Order: sequence, then C-alpha cells, then structure tokens
Amino acid sequence: MLIQAIWTALERFYERDSELFQGKHVKEECVNHRVALHIQESLLMTTCEELNDLRQNITSGHVKVDVEYDKAVDQGKIIDGKPSRPDLLIHHRGDNSDNYAYIELKKGYLSKRDIEKCKGAKKTSYNYKNVLVIDCLAKPLRKIRIIEILDSHGGQKIHKHSSVTKSSPNTN
Repeated sequence: MLIQAIWTALERFYERDSELFQGKHVKEECVNHRVALHIQESLLMTTCEELNDLRQNITSGHVKVDVEYDKAVDQGKIIDGKPSRPDLLIHHRGDNSDNYAYIELKKGYLSKRDIEKCKGAKKTSYNYKNVLVIDCLAKPLRKIRIIEILDSHGGQKIHKHSSVTKSSPNTN
C-alpha cells in the first residue's frame, strides 16, 4: 500500500537526514527533495503486490518522482484556476495517463489553502490516483500526519505513524 511505503520512506528520512532540522533549518524545498528521494527508494524496494505496477513503471522510467513539477503536457499546471507547482508528483511526464500521486509536503502544519489546493487537484483532468498532504515534517516522526484527500469535497483519511487511522469528514 502506498501509505505504508511512504511511512517507510519517512522513517529512512529521519534516520538519514534529521540533521536538516538541527540548528538553522533549511528551506522546505531541500526537505522535499530528500523526502522525494526516500519515497522513490521505498517504492523501488517494496515487495507489496499492490505496488508492483508502480515499481515496474518507475524502474522502466515510464513513471518519475518529481519535485516542484509545474507542467501539464506542454503548458503550465493549473489547479483551481491558478498556476500550481506541487511539492512532489509521482507521474508520467507528458500526458495524464499515469498520474499516480500528488503530494504536498509541509515542515509545519498545513493551512486551509493546502487542503483547498489538494481538493482542487482531486477534481482536475490530471486524474491523480492519490492526493496526499504530509505535514509536521520538522516535528518528531510520531507527530507527522499523512492526510489522504479522498474526494473534491474534502473527505479525508488521516494516517499517523502509530498506524492508527481514522476517517474524518471535511470540517472546513
């Protein structure tokens, strides 16, 4: 399952890159890059049957893990009528045939705009299979949340590291 592969990636991120939060903190883009590398590594190493096709598509180069990718075919990516630059995409470049995940990453807490952007991503013609927000990256691992946006109306599922999952309706 994608969520478990991301938790594995976040565990590795904390093991190997926690110094990014010691002393003077680095910009979010640096953190996003490191998280993306760990997610790609985790997806390539997973033995989860459900992720076989994704793993093979990444291995073959058909699907890429990109940070700050702002193109949709040959034009800028637009979400809710505004230019969009998602923090992390797992996708096939050049068309919307295999847009596996749209992920927003936050060092701190997410904002209402982050949720609105992700709800907008759910209703675009880009056909994202998964839309996620990962927040509190600068906090201890147990504080991180993966918020899975289920639909364009704001339905969501919150995943915490302790593997406790709860569903929550849109409260905004």
